[in-house]
Amino acid sequence: MRNKNFKFYFVAALILFALLLLQLFFSQLQFTSDEVTSLSKLQEKQLDIFVDMNKLLITLSTVSLGGIGVFIFNRYKSQELPWYQIKRVVFAWIFCGLSLYCGVLTNERLVWMLQTGFFDLTNPRIIWVYRSQFWSLAIAIFFLADFFYRGLRKEPVTK
Repeated sequence: MRNKNFKFYFVAALILFALLLLQLFFSQLQFTSDEVTSLSKLQEKQLDIFVDMNKLLITLSTVSLGGIGVFIFNRYKSQELPWYQIKRVVFAWIFCGLSLYCGVLTNERLVWMLQTGFFDLTNPRIIWVYRSQFWSLAIAIFFLADFFYRGLRKEPVTK
């Protein structure tokens, strides 16, 4: 039992280290931009759309995580999760979590941008985090769809 706990904590530490490296990478991207004293109406609208899309992606990631839990606890309540489903659900959880993490980083980068006094939503420090948020959610939904599809095709075996 102790060996399994060590493996779990080791994997968790590796994931945390990878996320910290990802954040460090995004914060080191170079850019140049003009200083802005106030946002125009068009820039305000662009910022609103960007923030709304970020909120939507965060919501979809959270709903996906919840959907996985509901499906597991309702579909497999009388038995263990089959081995062929475990890797799908783990990958879906990892990519949903990565999408949520990138969503938080996107919000952090937007605040940084506005505090620094410039406006550029295509800034590499912002756009790459935002794109990572979107694509990690897309990958998570792929694994989630595969998990649901395989889970609904086969009848659960009761003990």
